[in-house]
Amino acid sequence: MKTRNVLAAVCTFSLVLGGTAPAYAHVDVQPNGSECKALKSQFKRGQQLDISRFTFAGDRNTGIRNNTLYLYDTTGHRADIQRAADLWVKAVRDRGGYLDIKFIDHKTPEAVSVLVDPSLPVLGRVTGGGPSLTVRISPQMFASTVGATSRIMTIAHEMGHAMALAHSCDDLLMVVGGSRKPGLVPQPLDAEILILRNNLRQKPTPTPSPSPVPPLVTTTTSTTSERPK
Repeated sequence: MKTRNVLAAVCTFSLVLGGTAPAYAHVDVQPNGSECKALKSQFKRGQQLDISRFTFAGDRNTGIRNNTLYLYDTTGHRADIQRAADLWVKAVRDRGGYLDIKFIDHKTPEAVSVLVDPSLPVLGRVTGGGPSLTVRISPQMFASTVGATSRIMTIAHEMGHAMALAHSCDDLLMVVGGSRKPGLVPQPLDAEILILRNNLRQKPTPTPSPSPVPPLVTTTTSTTSERPK
């Protein structure tokens, strides 16, 4: 990766990531504060992580259902959205978790909408909850002047919010936008927080196959009239 692209990605990230607009107040942690230092120490030592300050609680704040995130993408930039999704899937699988991200061609209550929002004052933001959970990306992110590294990083960051990840620490993808030390892709600690928040080490429950429909049996009844003897 060229140094110029990395620097451009860091500068873009530090300026204008909007985060989320959850239904309840959430105060971001300090990227290099005591909570982040404790989290990183727990992770390094293989201890149980306290992720309460790094996630959003409640089913309405995560688009993951049965280890799957369904995306209804209307951006017209599927390749970029797919690349961001693939980064998360790989990061989770590398940590022994199970995550699938699938694109669907129509809106369902389970699907997270991904759209371009020209009115967005920042480069990315997640709004709503439950059926209205939406990833909003500014059209500026798809301009020819924005490098692929910045674009994919921003989309993956907002996708993390749609899976109930709050802002976190320096060196991680989910660090708050004001940081000068973002992770350019989901880091192992990003993935571990996602796994714990959404119980992704438990294999997905198989979807039962529909019961076979019994074949239609047609019977014909014939009557025979006899002449009276």
